[in-house]
Amino acid sequence: MVKKILISNNIRNIRAQTKNLSLELLEEIHQKLGLVIEERRKINEQAQEDINNYNKKIATYLQLIKKDGIEINDLLKKADFPTFKRLRKSRAIRPPKYKYYDQNGDLKTWTGQGRMPKPIRQALNANKKKSLEDFLI
Repeated sequence: MVKKILISNNIRNIRAQTKNLSLELLEEIHQKLGLVIEERRKINEQAQEDINNYNKKIATYLQLIKKDGIEINDLLKKADFPTFKRLRKSRAIRPPKYKYYDQNGDLKTWTGQGRMPKPIRQALNANKKKSLEDFLI
């Protein structure tokens, strides 16, 4: 039995990968792949049906709101919906670890996160004896 089949949509790659497989095995793979495709079709159809139902509900509610002469902004103000803030907590601001002087001679700091500032990178490249520890605060 084939342990692993590399998936490809290139006909030449498929031919090369299946060259040494028997016709019976290829037919079995074809049948199982057909079942997987049919399952995926059903899932996609159900998802599309759910989207269509949702859109129909929204259209119905909008018609009712317009018919009754209700302003959407007034509705939103009265609805007491939770605010749409990020659910993820923002992380604490990191303290700077390194200090350096930019081209203008101004003292700058860097936390060690993100891109290395250009003056630090240039100093490290120019002088092999320098290390990042030389810039520690």
